[in-house]
Amino acid sequence: MDDRTIRSMLESRDGTFWVGTTHGVAMLPPGQSKFLPLHGIDSTSGKIVISICESKDGSMWFGT
Repeated sequence: MDDRTIRSMLESRDGTFWVGTTHGVAMLPPGQSKFLPLHGIDSTSGKIVISICESKDGSMWFGT
């Protein structure tokens, strides 16, 4: 997560740590030691993500 400002954080029920930054979303899966950016996977790539929420069914929602 080089040179990114964290705007939001959430640990989902499966233990994944999600971070919303000034450049999109990154995730840290359980047991991993490096954040993975979600380039090309979601529509938040390159956007400022100010909120993260997990729904009852486990879906992740990101506010920009």
